[in-house]
Amino acid sequence: MALAGAAFDSIAVGERTLFERLLDRLRPGMLLLADRGFPSYDLYTAAARTGAELLWRVSASFALPVRKRLSDGTYLSELRGDKRAERVTVRVIEYSVADDDGISEVFCLITTLLDPDAAPALELARNYAERWSVEVLFKLVKVDLRTSGGVLRSGKPEGVRQELWALLCVYQALRTLIAKTAVIAGIDPARISFPPVLDAVKSSVRTAFSP
Repeated sequence: MALAGAAFDSIAVGERTLFERLLDRLRPGMLLLADRGFPSYDLYTAAARTGAELLWRVSASFALPVRKRLSDGTYLSELRGDKRAERVTVRVIEYSVADDDGISEVFCLITTLLDPDAAPALELARNYAERWSVEVLFKLVKVDLRTSGGVLRSGKPEGVRQELWALLCVYQALRTLIAKTAVIAGIDPARISFPPVLDAVKSSVRTAFSP
């Protein structure tokens, strides 16, 4: 999983504000996934204007009236802003996932992909499940890449930002190495585990710079 962009700030800055700083990283041809902490009319339409397709989970508090039932069981609705004229058509996908104890909570997704033939509901639900793979990136940065002791060395904001960018640059470089290796080996990059690659690179660097 490559990194398209990153934004971070103090705890006083909310996730939605950080998200707005990343809008210029979106491009046509991308599919942007987001959890239920992000959807709003303003953010959704701002992201859609970039040309990227959207697939966002919404909470139960969202009013999504059925405007048109589609052949695959999904339906068209409207995401509304504060003003009467602020309306955008969305396609709504509702589903549940079976777990070991039975059936999980109901998931409700909204998307800019309105055509069920071009974007089947099952495919979109499976794609949304991939959102959780970002947690792997967080774990790698928090656990695998950071220094022993688990804290950043700098005590100043600029130093912390510098260290975080350095960690993300190392992550991106190793992901690029994994992708190139997978192409040479003719295998899926997902089959190459990140920690062994990190260990191999560390060993190579130590050997290269040893007396």
